[in-house]
Amino acid sequence: QWYGKVEATNALTAYDGAGITFIVVPSVIGETTALALDELKDAGYEAANITTATAATNAAISVTAAARTAGSTTATLTATGAGAAFPVGTKITVASLADTGAPLNGTYTVTANATNTVSFVSSASTVLALTGLSAGTVVGVAGTIKSQTVAAGTASVLSTATISITPYATAS
Repeated sequence: QWYGKVEATNALTAYDGAGITFIVVPSVIGETTALALDELKDAGYEAANITTATAATNAAISVTAAARTAGSTTATLTATGAGAAFPVGTKITVASLADTGAPLNGTYTVTANATNTVSFVSSASTVLALTGLSAGTVVGVAGTIKSQTVAAGTASVLSTATISITPYATAS
């Protein structure tokens, strides 16, 4: 996929769009704030039109189940509201899982989500089918981007348009 500035090539006047620069919006979800700002500028946004919102609440969510099928490195955690809290592409930290769930403790990028689940690629591929967990939490990685106000892939956006990015706050 290509991001950057493009210009109407068949326009003859400013009224028709000649010389007006458009961009395709990249996804900066999961990137650090500094990298997100750089990527948005590289895509063509003017620095003055990029804002960083106040960091989003980042309360730890209790993990109630964990699963991974045979031969797969994709793990899925069940945690109430996790899908809405952690969009695809966000960086999460899993902590305090014990016993056979302990290998899932670490930092990952969300690859899929649903209402109460998040999935990510883990390094192991052993089968997991853990339910009724009382320990274990998942949080967003502080300082990484949770959301952006203009959807990734949106085309024909003026380079002078505004966009706001929202990072995760320190976990609470």
